[in-house]
Amino acid sequence: SAYINSWSDDRINTMQAVKQKIEVSLQENPDVNEKDILNILQQAQTSLQFGLTFLGLENGDMYRHDPSLNSADYDPRKRSWYIDAKAKNSAYVTAPYISASTKQLSMTFVEPITINGKFVGAIGGLVFLDSVLDSILAMKVAGDGYSVLFDGDGKIIAHPNIDRILKDATDLSPALSNDFFKGVRNQAKFTELKLDGKDIDMFASNIKGSPWVLGLVMDKNVLNAPLVSLGTNIIIAVFILLSIAILVVIQVTRFLLRDLRRVSDSMSQIAKGDGDLTQRLTASSKDEIAILVDNFNT
Repeated sequence: SAYINSWSDDRINTMQAVKQKIEVSLQENPDVNEKDILNILQQAQTSLQFGLTFLGLENGDMYRHDPSLNSADYDPRKRSWYIDAKAKNSAYVTAPYISASTKQLSMTFVEPITINGKFVGAIGGLVFLDSVLDSILAMKVAGDGYSVLFDGDGKIIAHPNIDRILKDATDLSPALSNDFFKGVRNQAKFTELKLDGKDIDMFASNIKGSPWVLGLVMDKNVLNAPLVSLGTNIIIAVFILLSIAILVVIQVTRFLLRDLRRVSDSMSQIAKGDGDLTQRLTASSKDEIAILVDNFNT
């Protein structure tokens, strides 16, 4: 989660800096200094390895960090990223999508450009999600588990099974509904799921500063295995200790009652007329049984 926060913050801060530089450039030269614009876009692109940085203006002009990528028939004003930037008039991040040109999972950080409070255009920084998703999937999760990343709409962004990318979270489990994600955005939570026939514990938390939710999926049986093993070991240990205790009690009882048995045997012989009235018994203790032995001797 900390890694994703840092990754996202770096790109948001970079786009804010680009926004400020372009606004200054446009204020100084309303006719647009293409050289200055390209320099700003290229610096941003190389700083954090954006796949593409670009600027669209209200007059329909479009600038990319690499001019060879420009297309004469491309009108930014008709594109969803530009339309949303104008409508929101605030920074936002697009939902992940498959890039038409690269076929890679991508998203775009968008900032509106305003001069004297008036919207004049928007900038975008496109990023490929391969590296960040690889880092998320490489996370070590307890319980022989794995990590899953969801976007704000409950779509799967990262999953070990690539066939599930951009599928609805409800495809994993009906429990992963919109209400579930709304709750997670307010407070991280554990939930029990049934995934692929396994009992699963999932810890889900919202990633600060983004609409994303990180889920840590853990196999319940694997998690509980150490507890089961510990419980079994405790039962075995208790059984052994009880067995030893019983043996000790038996031996101590035999020792303590030895003199009593001798007195009982002697009295039994006397009662039958076969006893030797001159014999004397010795006591191995100094308790009530010893008193009985002494009384027998006298």
